[in-house]
Amino acid sequence: MGDHHDDHDDTAYLLKSGRVHLSLEELSNLLRSVQKPTNAPKSGPLGLGGFALTTMTLSIYNAGILTDTSNMVLALALFYGGIAQFIAGLYEYKISNTFGATAFCSYGAFWCSFATYVYFIVPHLPPDKVHEASGLFLFMWLIFTLYMTVAALRVSFLLAALFSVLSVTFVLLVIGDWAELDGAKKAGGVLGMVTAGLAWYGSAASVINTTWDRELLPLGLWVRPKPKYRKENTETVMPLLELTTMSSESDDEDVEKGKDRHRHHHHKERVFLSSVKEAPARKQSGH
Repeated sequence: MGDHHDDHDDTAYLLKSGRVHLSLEELSNLLRSVQKPTNAPKSGPLGLGGFALTTMTLSIYNAGILTDTSNMVLALALFYGGIAQFIAGLYEYKISNTFGATAFCSYGAFWCSFATYVYFIVPHLPPDKVHEASGLFLFMWLIFTLYMTVAALRVSFLLAALFSVLSVTFVLLVIGDWAELDGAKKAGGVLGMVTAGLAWYGSAASVINTTWDRELLPLGLWVRPKPKYRKENTETVMPLLELTTMSSESDDEDVEKGKDRHRHHHHKERVFLSSVKEAPARKQSGH
């Protein structure tokens, strides 16, 4: 019973003080228990694969290698390059990958909007205005690709190369549409095939390395420095729970002090309650 009372006192003290003291070992176990599983599936191979296959097919058409593949491109753009890649982006949001989520969701939407534009909008445009609308459509995506290229420079060598080539591809395709230059459009198609090849390599490297649990195909990941946190931000990480790492001796000392204060508080309560109970008896005896 005495041990049970001490445990109750310790718990009451900890709850009232609003502070939890953990040793380094306890804190390590706590952090390990909330870590994300390392074997979680990756959506990168799916997103890059959808982007690569659809881009390759359209680029073959733009380069003039084949001239009757537009309908097949629309089917791929809607389902694999569009919907599948968009789903991959949603999973990247779940694992807090801002770059992957933004890239996959955006280019998934690009392919869906491209299929919609070609199938539903182009047939209703005046023939002499199609090149202007197409150039504007591609120019808007060029702006997005340019700042994603800047971000890709911080992720990996592969993505930096992929987005750089993709940016030049968009530039050539925009020039080809607005200036109505077939040569620029064909050059954009050739670079689009290079872009698709890089994306395919990234997809293959990611899925093969993950499956074999070793780096068989390098991706050229940059070494990221450790994040620097300002001291004033440490209190905002867990505002409802303050974790203090201490040695076992300081833990015991602080708990004993808390138990003494808690017992003193309970002693005052017992004295007060006993005086309240004795008051009616004193009144009766006085009468």
